[in-house]
Amino acid sequence: MSALLLKPVIVSVDWFRPAYRAGGPVASLDNLFRLCSDEFEFYVICSAYDLGKVPLQNIPLNTWTYYAKNVNVFYRSNNRNGKIIWKDIFKRFPDAPLYINGMFSWHYSILPLWFRSAVRKTIIAPRGMLSGGAIVRGYYKKLLFLKCAKGFKLYANARFQATDTEELKAVHNILQVSKQAVFQVSNVPKAIFNEAHTPISGKRLCMISRIHPIKNTLGAIRIVKQLAAYNVPFDIYGPIEDPVYWAQCQLEMQSAPNIRYCGEVAPDNVVLVLNTYNILLHPSFNENFGHSIAEALQCQVAVLTGDATPWNWLNETGGGAAINPLHEDVYVKTLKVWLEMNDSEFLEFCKRGTMAFRSRFSLNELKLKYRHLFYAS
Repeated sequence: MSALLLKPVIVSVDWFRPAYRAGGPVASLDNLFRLCSDEFEFYVICSAYDLGKVPLQNIPLNTWTYYAKNVNVFYRSNNRNGKIIWKDIFKRFPDAPLYINGMFSWHYSILPLWFRSAVRKTIIAPRGMLSGGAIVRGYYKKLLFLKCAKGFKLYANARFQATDTEELKAVHNILQVSKQAVFQVSNVPKAIFNEAHTPISGKRLCMISRIHPIKNTLGAIRIVKQLAAYNVPFDIYGPIEDPVYWAQCQLEMQSAPNIRYCGEVAPDNVVLVLNTYNILLHPSFNENFGHSIAEALQCQVAVLTGDATPWNWLNETGGGAAINPLHEDVYVKTLKVWLEMNDSEFLEFCKRGTMAFRSRFSLNELKLKYRHLFYAS
């Protein structure tokens, strides 16, 4: 599409690259921009910090800066002058849709809704914040906020993006909006089909995720400890978001020399890490998507994850499984079956997950859906 015909889209989000500690929502946007930047010009407003108030390095502050082709980012060094900033960008792009990522951020979810005009096209992506384990944390406070938001008509004329059927139900049930106001459009996975992959011999387990109760790192450690007879390596990667919870994990790891913490991994290096393992253990209590899971399946890595995720179809296709995280005994039994397969049997099992993923995720179809999301009236 000619640059003159590119449609501008205003994107509001707490964190964006080079931030990565917030996990999925950051990756979802980055992948979306890569997919759609040939027909949309994205203007991203975010903070100059990563999750945990970690300052981002080597970025221009409080000015529009080039991030990638047709993607411009405004990194705010502080949250003052919110009204001025939002009014200015709304004036600059009077017809651009506003794409809000998240539900409960004062500066990046609520204020842009408050200062927008009632007729501006607005899309809200809850990013899993209304689903399962996410909504129960601070449930009554969130419910009170949503009731007030409805009273103030904060979501008037807004549409919502649900990334799977469970989120679709959550939006309908919790926000009580009409079916016409909700579009189901999946997150965009990183496409790595063409990257070389050499199968490894033996079995090696890893977990790549934020270290947080909702991700169930502690449960993963308990599960692997019950496989002591197999002496299988289990490496944990990810930012420590909850230090108290991590202390509990470390205590559990003390009697398991085959389990180790390997630090954080940059987004661009996830595939390199995955290519040295063949099982991703991710017993999360809730996932809006799970980008490490999508990348693992493309790397012919078997995935064992929770059932409050978009990956339950693995139970039918092979290449992985989705199990209730409370049933740790079932995780142990499943892993024993996998660990006892020979290398050729297990490789064929993993390939089934890769083929199923390819059949279910068409980037061309996703692009059409996002085009409809941003253009539809």
